[in-house]
Amino acid sequence: MANTIVITPMLNGSRLGSYRVDIVGDGSGDETGAILIDPANIPGAPAKFKIRAIQWDDVGFDVTLLWQASANVQAWELPKGISGGIRFSDTGAHLTNNAGAGVTGRLLLATSGLVAGGRGSIYLEIQANPA
Repeated sequence: MANTIVITPMLNGSRLGSYRVDIVGDGSGDETGAILIDPANIPGAPAKFKIRAIQWDDVGFDVTLLWQASANVQAWELPKGISGGIRFSDTGAHLTNNAGAGVTGRLLLATSGLVAGGRGSIYLEIQANPA
């Protein structure tokens, strides 16, 4: 078996998108690089996108969001047992993809401590980078 990761597009426009990610552990171990968002699946297929906001409700495991590249780069850390959120766009900032060589534009998910019955939800709001 495998952990269950369900990605539900909430809004998928030409420049803005939002996604709900639900994670359920089945006891098979941690995720090491599940693809959450692939720019090829965003309308207009931008090379990269920015994260405008993140909200999370994680119970019992850590989540790391990573920009995929030859050497993946951490985008943000969501600590276990804490629910929270941050809206970068309120400050005029965004989480931009700063991955170097081999950058794909994809956002990945890795977990630490995901066990059978472990559950968590993440909401991501993104903005496609202009071409």
